[in-house]
Amino acid sequence: MKPLILSRERLGRILSVLDRLGGAASVRDLFRSYGVREWEIQQAEALGWVAITVKKPATGRPSQIARKVSNPVVAKLPPRRNDISRGISIRHWNFVFAYLSGPAICNAEAAYRACFRGAQSNAGARASACRLLRHPDVKAALAWMRACSDGDFPISEKSVHPDSAEEIQAILVRLGHWRRHQL
Repeated sequence: MKPLILSRERLGRILSVLDRLGGAASVRDLFRSYGVREWEIQQAEALGWVAITVKKPATGRPSQIARKVSNPVVAKLPPRRNDISRGISIRHWNFVFAYLSGPAICNAEAAYRACFRGAQSNAGARASACRLLRHPDVKAALAWMRACSDGDFPISEKSVHPDSAEEIQAILVRLGHWRRHQL
């Protein structure tokens, strides 16, 4: 699973919520009332936009307080949401595995029916499978799985499992594999 990455738009949302709340709020209140996750606040702290302190009351459990940094001189901006690469869907990986690991006469329609149980007709499943085979994520996953099964990769590269089509293409180009042209 790809690690969660804070986007510039979510950082703007966190900072606007903290502005409305006077510059500080507990991490629990931010989650319960505004849907701001703890990992987002931690990444905003790592970038220098927010400071997290622990408030220890005389009784009860301590709470984490997120404060907006007043003058973020060395703060870095996270990438925009559309610049963050999207991982290949688990359903697409399952389709690729079913397509490549089925019996010798296994076709795309049978792989589609194995992965997507809601197919109503054979013609619909066949058409959807053909569309899925033209999808860039599925093409990249097919190229990766076929390149791994060719035995051309060093052992260290076979242990890597890329999550996005861009990562697959970068690895295939770096290794100079001929399947990079199939993408």
